[in-house]
Amino acid sequence: MKPYHARAFQRALVFALLALQTSCSPVKESLQGQAEPSQATKDSYFLTEIDGKVPATDSAAAGTAIATGRKTDAGNISWKAGDPDNGKLETIAETLRREQGFALGIASTVPFSHATPAAFTAHNTSRNNAWDIAHEILFTTAPEVVIGGGYANKYFATALHDQQGSSTDRDQNGFNDDFDSFRNGTHATNYHYVERRKGQDGGKVLLEAAAGVQLDNGDKLFALFGTPAGNFSYYDVQDTPGAPQLKQKEMEDPTLAEVTTATLKLLSQDPDGFFVMFEQGDIDWSNHANDYQKMIGGVYDLHQAVLSAEASIDSNRNGMSWQNTLVIVTSDHANSYLQSHTVLGKGDLPLQQGEPKQFTYPDGDITYATTGHTNQLVTVAARGAGSGLFEEYAGQWYPGTRSIDNTHLHAIMLQAAREHGARHIILFIGDGMHLEHERAASRYLYGKDDALAWRGWGDRSNGWSGYAATWDIDTYNRYAAQVGQPGFEQDAFNPTLGYNPQSGGAVP
Repeated sequence: MKPYHARAFQRALVFALLALQTSCSPVKESLQGQAEPSQATKDSYFLTEIDGKVPATDSAAAGTAIATGRKTDAGNISWKAGDPDNGKLETIAETLRREQGFALGIASTVPFSHATPAAFTAHNTSRNNAWDIAHEILFTTAPEVVIGGGYANKYFATALHDQQGSSTDRDQNGFNDDFDSFRNGTHATNYHYVERRKGQDGGKVLLEAAAGVQLDNGDKLFALFGTPAGNFSYYDVQDTPGAPQLKQKEMEDPTLAEVTTATLKLLSQDPDGFFVMFEQGDIDWSNHANDYQKMIGGVYDLHQAVLSAEASIDSNRNGMSWQNTLVIVTSDHANSYLQSHTVLGKGDLPLQQGEPKQFTYPDGDITYATTGHTNQLVTVAARGAGSGLFEEYAGQWYPGTRSIDNTHLHAIMLQAAREHGARHIILFIGDGMHLEHERAASRYLYGKDDALAWRGWGDRSNGWSGYAATWDIDTYNRYAAQVGQPGFEQDAFNPTLGYNPQSGGAVP
């Protein structure tokens, strides 16, 4: 068994004892094939507040779980729970660089220093320390590729104070000194810097900049895009039954597919291999707003990016192949509790009225139950070298299911690189994406439930598909308190207090 991080036997024993002690544990029933819980049971489990909050992870803790294999507190960026001094947790990116000499990349459609990309390349007790996180990414971790939002935004360009409260804008021009140094060429790093240019195609700007970067010369790429809100431009998605129409609203930002193409072209130059995390963050932001149309655009953007990665591997770009490359598509958490009540066809959108976070859907085709995160399972799909490892982990913590824990992603990626020849690890995260969002986008694009790029990987001989639980320590402690069980301890916890298949289901 490999269900626990350290002191495995002790924790397995504690888990067994807890399973006997608490009716919350679904182990026996799941193994006996108990039916899925009713919709009313799921609704209650996922939407009932405990101590004033619906239990669900935030992106910082979820990103940390994937990046380090450790559960932590909400808000922590690859830092131990409880915020101890010297609490840094080594990330999968850092380990693979140290052990294998891998090149590193992070790319996101939201600020590059936002919680998810930060969790792979920075360490902090609070995701809100935007300047410190961005500074660490660019000047300490220094991945070979950094692409994301943050242009003219508080997460980078206008982050004017560090976490001690000191000014980072000594010339008082409204932009911090790090941003200024990249714009005026005084940053003293190996980065080739390119930024959003008014009236110019962002994809072309990015690809042209990437063409001048040679990793064997020590070159790196830092590309900064995004609207003033911080994210790349949303897609304009039209209600055109039978003929879907989508187009990015502003040309100055690249698509995630263009980001993927440029990034893989660069990172594959490294003969030792690479690790890269691509985040489609607009999905989460759209879901917080209960904005169905923008959500469809975000999932489409991710779909196109995965197709781009598959094309790069199929073409054997710089030696990439399915024998030496592992691609994973997942989400860090669910968001919004979308439910579809009508099967909409290709190009068809529900009637949508109102403003962000107050949208209504008067025809009743779809409903949202929250503007926040939920503790629902998320999908996981994998293809390539080491994908068989997922089957070994499935059901370990959640018996009778095809679910892994999000911390298992770290173990699988590391094992794939160390033992299964995965010299290229490509991780896609559709932030805030749940199966309902995937199906909604697939129906709009193709008139089918499961036509997105990754949805068929489980049927391939070199692929796998299943689900992941995403809870963090805060979520665990809320559920534990509700049933009178001890709070989370790193070496003694019951995973089914964090996610209970008996209440939430074995499938999303």
